[in-house]
Amino acid sequence: QLPDNYNLYEFDNPVPIIRLSVGNNHMAFTSRKKLYVISHQDMKINLIPGYNNVMAVSCGGNMTAFTDQKILYIIDHNGDNIPKLIDKDVHTISCGETHIAYISNKQNALYTFGFGDNEMSNDGGGLGRGDLKGLQNPQLVLKKDGSPYKAINIACGTRTTFFLTSDALFSTGNNDYGQLGRIPDHIYPINIPGPINKRFKDIADISAGSFVTGVLVRNHIIEE
Repeated sequence: QLPDNYNLYEFDNPVPIIRLSVGNNHMAFTSRKKLYVISHQDMKINLIPGYNNVMAVSCGGNMTAFTDQKILYIIDHNGDNIPKLIDKDVHTISCGETHIAYISNKQNALYTFGFGDNEMSNDGGGLGRGDLKGLQNPQLVLKKDGSPYKAINIACGTRTTFFLTSDALFSTGNNDYGQLGRIPDHIYPINIPGPINKRFKDIADISAGSFVTGVLVRNHIIEE
């Protein structure tokens, strides 16, 4: 039996939905390079006007991040719902509950920001900066020697960030349930050891939730 609040959306003229992402109280999808958002408040499909080349979308708790013409925008659904320009020349994005990670086309540099702006709001160190301070503006994630990481893929969990480089898979953030795949310290990126580390070049995808993280490895063979 379906719940009372079940909604089936049917278009008069079927359209190809290319990408779909779900947040706490909304979802967003792309079709024909346009962005649409469905809010739990009215459950209507709303076109975000003015953006005609949307290539990526990711939903956080109450926000939607998307790229149009390689430009990164964020919509705050607790605010004015107007897209805010964040950065240019971006190719990969991922949202956590209240933070965002993205990869720039410039040397594949990794940036993070979010978790509010007070000294202890970065719960668990999900920004990968070695502290618990939130950031209102994007900043580079740096190695301990001061050089930037060059990321290939990223995935944000509720309070975690995972990113793949040409050398290893790294994790940072809240580790209360072992979701980082390693032991602390958790406030600074560390490569994940064990079988995944042996097969990091075969990693096809990463997905992170609140308490669980999944890593898809090609051929699903893990060498012990």
